[in-house]
This record gives sequence, structure tokens and C-alpha cells, in this order.
Amino acid sequence: MNTRQYQNKAWLTDQYWGKKFSQKKISETCNVSRAAIGRQMKKLGIPTRTISEAMTGRVLSEEHKKNLSGKNNHMYGKKHTEKTKQLLSRALSGENNPNYGMPRTEKTKLKISNATRGEKNHNYGKHLSEETRKKLSEIRSGENHYFYGKHHSEETKLKISKSRTGYSPSQATRQKLSESRKGENNAFYGKRHTEKTKQLMRGENNYMYGRHHTEEEKRAISEAVRGANHPNWQGGKSFEPYGPEFNKALKASIRLRDKRQCRICYKYENGKIHSIHHIDYCKTNNDPNNLITLCKYCHAKTNLNRPYWQEYFTDKHISVINRKIYAQQAGVQCSV
Repeated sequence: MNTRQYQNKAWLTDQYWGKKFSQKKISETCNVSRAAIGRQMKKLGIPTRTISEAMTGRVLSEEHKKNLSGKNNHMYGKKHTEKTKQLLSRALSGENNPNYGMPRTEKTKLKISNATRGEKNHNYGKHLSEETRKKLSEIRSGENHYFYGKHHSEETKLKISKSRTGYSPSQATRQKLSESRKGENNAFYGKRHTEKTKQLMRGENNYMYGRHHTEEEKRAISEAVRGANHPNWQGGKSFEPYGPEFNKALKASIRLRDKRQCRICYKYENGKIHSIHHIDYCKTNNDPNNLITLCKYCHAKTNLNRPYWQEYFTDKHISVINRKIYAQQAGVQCSV
């Protein structure tokens, strides 16, 4: 083989760009140094591949990976100086960054997510020691934090808001987050805000100062922390001795059914809402047919001579009420 072929532009372009050979492999074929291939490419005006282009489709062998890790790595046991860190930061920031202006596609994001999820994550099953956590905390606190003294622009805030709109973590994720932040696991466990911090959170410094939740937001917040979704939910214990279904909505429906009228004295509500009475005195039986509207005075009367009132509502009054209600629903006149 002619070892001088690398001086031919067409041949060298085909080897490097067509067959995707590295400069090192071409140099070995031509029995010259890699630097000689590099100089010749520059002389002939053949552009070189970027790191991204060079690594596309390339899979490192296990031996190669081993040579790059641990004590075999040229940076093992060494640290960049502050000056070097600044130089690297400047060299890769803004338009100098190879990914500048190139947002990742959804497909790429999904690949990265799948590649670093669960057991594939390099930190899977590992836990930081207390000493390491303390070091990280000190490195990132106060003036050492990369965002210290900075603020998001209104445009950035809007982007963050849009990206989070509609996102809702799964119940399993919520449970994990809840467990990870309880008791001593909570970052604020045993701590208290200083007076200075409290002052910074008050008045005009508070992010909600002068702002109000819309009615829609209030309803959404209420629904999000109601019942079993509330962090202090204890299985409906607060409803005892009544069941969880004996709530404001059920009571309101019974009052509406009974036309907001006491079913003993027939007195209408006048500024004060009527009580809802359990006919069989069983407070866990919240079937609408077992509930009836009574004024405060009549409700107090039913606590005495319970067998009489139970029979009264069951055999007489309830049948009358039901006939009236069914007649009204059917659109006919009822004389009872």
C-alpha cells in the first residue's frame, strides 16, 4: 500500500468522513504519526469532527471504560484550581457551549431518563454519609451558592410556570416524598427561623404580598388537601362518631330536599341553618332516607323518649314527607 496516500485529499476525506476512521487509525495504516495526519488535514482544508460527531454511534469497550475510571484516570486524586475552573466555565458558557441554542428533543430526554433511572443510576442504593451531606451543605450555602444574589427574570419565571402547568406527581411519588421528609429526615428538623429570616418573609418581602388566590385556585387547593389527601388524614377519625360521608354536601342536600323546613314544627330556616337528625339514632347510618331536617329546638326534644320519635318518623311523618316529595317530583298536587 502507498503510505503517502494520506497526502491525497480525496482519499483522506473518504477515510475520515466516509469510512469514519479516526486520525489515529489512518496514521497506523499510513505508518505515520497522528500529528502528521492532523497537519495534512489542516493543510488540505479538511474539517475535523466535533466531539459529538466523533462519539455518535461509538460504544466504549469494557477495557476502555476500565482505563478511564479510578486510578487509571489522569485526574485521579487531583483537583482543578479555582483559576482552571473559571477558565473552563468561560470556555463552555454561552455561545461557546456546543449545545448552545440546541434544546434537547423529547426523544433525547427520554433516552437520558431511561439510561439513568433506577438500578442504572450510579447512585442507586447508595446514601451520602452525614459528613458528605454537611460538606455539600456548606459548599452550597450562603455566598457559596451559585444562585446567591441572583433572581429569575420575569421571562424565566413564566417559562418555569408553563413547564410545570398541569404536572401532578403520582400517588406513589407523593408517598415517597412524604416519607423522605418526615421527622428527622426533614432538612428543617429541630431548626427554627431566625428573627432576621422571619422579617424577610413578612410584609412586602413575602411573594404573596398584595396578591390573592382566585376562587378557582382556592377550590383547587381545598380539593387537593381534603380527606385522604391531607397530610394529617387519620382515616376519617375527625368525623367520629359520624361517618366521613356525613359532610356539608350531604346535610345541604337533605335541607334542600326538606325545603329548609323543620319536619316537626314546620318552621323555616331564618338566618340559622336547621340540624340534620338521624331517625334511627345510629350516627353511622347516613342513608338519606334515615336523615331528616329539624330545627334546634325540635332536635333537642328528640333526645328524650327516643322510641316514640323513632316510631313517629318511621310510621307517620316519613310516609307523609315522602308522599309530598314524590308528588312534587311528579308535578301533581298532594293534599296530605
